[in-house]
This record gives sequence, C-alpha cells and structure tokens, in this order.
Amino acid sequence: MAVNTRWARTVDPIERDVLTDLAAGCPDEPIIVEPT
Repeated sequence: MAVNTRWARTVDPIERDVLTDLAAGCPDEPIIVEPT
C-alpha cells in the first residue's frame, strides 16, 4: 500500500479487492510514506 500511495498508483478493481482482503488481517496502524 505504501508503494501505491507514494507513487500515486491506481489499482484495478481486482487488485483493490485483493489488497483490501490482505489489509483486513493487519493491525490498524498508519502507513508512513516518505516524500519523493
């Protein structure tokens, strides 16, 4: 997620669903993104 955020990448609906499922199992912590 941090890579997508840092580089302002878009995702297609299938990738979004997979990332959402993966993130559901992660603790609720902020993602730190270094400026480019």
